[in-house]
Amino acid sequence: MDTDTLIEPRIKKKVKVNHFLALRKEVDKYFKENKISENGNAKFLASAIVIVVGYLTCYLTILFAPIPLVFKIPLCIVMGVFHALCNMNILHDAVHMSAFSNKKWNKRFGLFFNLFGASTNNWRVQHNVIHHKHTNVAGVDRDIDSGGLLRMSPLQERKSFHRFQHIYTWLLFGMLHLNWVTFKDFRQHKEFSEQGHIKKKDQKKEFRIILFSKIFYWAYAVVTPILVMDIAIWQVLTGFVIYQVTIGLYLATVFQLAHVVEDTDYPEELMNDWMVHQLVTTSDFNPRNKIVAWFTGGLNNQVIHHLFPHISRVHYANISSIMIDFLEKNNLPYNYKPTFVGALASHYRQMRHLGSND
Repeated sequence: MDTDTLIEPRIKKKVKVNHFLALRKEVDKYFKENKISENGNAKFLASAIVIVVGYLTCYLTILFAPIPLVFKIPLCIVMGVFHALCNMNILHDAVHMSAFSNKKWNKRFGLFFNLFGASTNNWRVQHNVIHHKHTNVAGVDRDIDSGGLLRMSPLQERKSFHRFQHIYTWLLFGMLHLNWVTFKDFRQHKEFSEQGHIKKKDQKKEFRIILFSKIFYWAYAVVTPILVMDIAIWQVLTGFVIYQVTIGLYLATVFQLAHVVEDTDYPEELMNDWMVHQLVTTSDFNPRNKIVAWFTGGLNNQVIHHLFPHISRVHYANISSIMIDFLEKNNLPYNYKPTFVGALASHYRQMRHLGSND
């Protein structure tokens, strides 16, 4: 079936719970008939090794290879891409406990967030607990909250400078990861502690983990190159900024194409029917393309991910077909863009629309 035929008008009726149970039954049947686990296991591990080796190769080449500095600049970009792939292809699955059948190995791999200067626990709260439950709900979903710098929901206050947001949003996206490894985790630790997401007895321990994670990350990402490389400090910092901007642009773009595009909804609160909420607030792009899936950590198939977050990304391209057929058969909404470029253009138009007068 061609996915180009699946752009359906938004339906008004609610989806009863038996629809989700029926879809779950079909997905379970796929795994049972193929005698495979819902987790990633060997496939996940193989891709994880490739990505980690790629990241370390870039890092060590930049530090020690006797090549002209001009050739190390693109390596900073490639290293940023591998860092983003680590976040999407490895850490995302691990924190969702879908990478391995063994829960201990999921937790171990999830801790790699800390090695990258970010808090594993904060990400779990922001993404698993809040975003997946309250997708696109302004004031709750942190993924569409920029502190007022961007208007990513029609329910957010519009400010005069938002009319330019479709232009400057890319600069902010580029700063996303730099903010993450400096200030964001400390703010979130305070916020999540006050909201009860972090138990009182664990708060000091989590703060220490955040602090030491950032010290470790800045030590190997900035201090070590300054000490090892025979170049000026400003040149090291320039490479670091290029690396950070690459990560930020990559991560922010992929995540925003799933929720802030044309045709997605922005409910005032969590809808009564959870499945409907996920279907109307989430969008796919290139849903059956396995190459795109690898370079986005399976997040081009956001709809299936939001319905089945416990299933590893390595299966999304296959089970997405099951979901698409089911939604069409039952006249249920499905948001998707045929290509990455099409999704990118849709995000641009949506940001321009949200920044203009309503």
